[in-house]
Amino acid sequence: MAPRAVPQTQIPHTSRLFQDFLYAYPRVSEFYPSPPFAPEGMRASAEAIRYPEPLRARVAEVLREPAEHAPAESATRRNLERFARPGCCAVVTGQQVGLFSGPAFTLYKALTAIKLAARLSEQGIEAVPVFWLATEDHDLAEVNHCYVQDREGKPVRLQYEEASRLEQAPVGTIRFNPSIRTVLDSLRAALPESDDARALLEQIEHCYRPGADFGEAFGSLLARLLWRYGVLMLASSDARLHRLARGVFRTAIECAGEISRELRGRNERLAQAGYHAQVRVAENSTVLFLHEGGRRSALHFEEGQFVSSRGNRYERAQLLEMLESDPALFSPSALLRPVMQDALLPTVAYVGGPSEIAYLAQSAVLYQRFLERMPVVFPRASFTILD
Repeated sequence: MAPRAVPQTQIPHTSRLFQDFLYAYPRVSEFYPSPPFAPEGMRASAEAIRYPEPLRARVAEVLREPAEHAPAESATRRNLERFARPGCCAVVTGQQVGLFSGPAFTLYKALTAIKLAARLSEQGIEAVPVFWLATEDHDLAEVNHCYVQDREGKPVRLQYEEASRLEQAPVGTIRFNPSIRTVLDSLRAALPESDDARALLEQIEHCYRPGADFGEAFGSLLARLLWRYGVLMLASSDARLHRLARGVFRTAIECAGEISRELRGRNERLAQAGYHAQVRVAENSTVLFLHEGGRRSALHFEEGQFVSSRGNRYERAQLLEMLESDPALFSPSALLRPVMQDALLPTVAYVGGPSEIAYLAQSAVLYQRFLERMPVVFPRASFTILD
């Protein structure tokens, strides 16, 4: 293999915001907490973490269940023990739960988090890698397919069809029906005949099977591929996490109008600086979704009331009562998701791709309101592999 470094400035469609983030950080410094590659920024981020030990214990319990499936004395179990100790930080990344682990950059994100956590630990900042499984996302069309090369080197699209799916249902809850076997057969026909291909297919077939859901299959495969490195995993739809994040949702309900104004102000400032806003924020937008009858509905704020995308109206007090009785009814928008995640974890750095880094420039105003701190934003490694 002959490696060659290619600057992001030579990659088509790279945004100006991402280019400046990498190569001209002072231009974007008002939108991010610190330069991505500065050791002093990592240390300052770690020192700013105020992570309650009772919360650490509860999150460790949620992390424990997937870790228990790892072999005894494995890196996963060792990292869980490290996480449970006071002062340990997390290097976090995440992705939507897609077919057969989704796009290749899913693995690049995980490997970047693994490497960064190891490097920080060597420098005296104890850190473990954590992968956030975005099981609440409802965009099935974005994750129900993947591409592989066939035996002639041509790209082949593999897609799982789910005709009976409830519209706007969280993807992570969708269970595979027997037609997943047809997709597996297509994958088998595309891959070359080799011991490595057979071993990989055995792993995939174990995870992506009838009866398993997208979240379970994705997390299981990722754990199998990365077992040597001890990545800890959290599924965003876990009801225990929603209970622990109740305060985040409460603030989002109580301050909906102010939050919308702050986000629109940030979008205007990005435009004035010559950059784009990754996520559109309307005047009546909130940063919340509400689960209604199994569907995930966006909430808007109109004339003092909250209105779901299905047309249902709620008073603020009514939503707060629903939050107290069942926090799992609420889920964050793309802009609030990282804030919820970092309210639950002692995050020293978040590893993201170009689009995530763009919307984190918007989320920065939410971090200030909700957490009064923001972890270092670190770009994932990027590779193009040519035969």
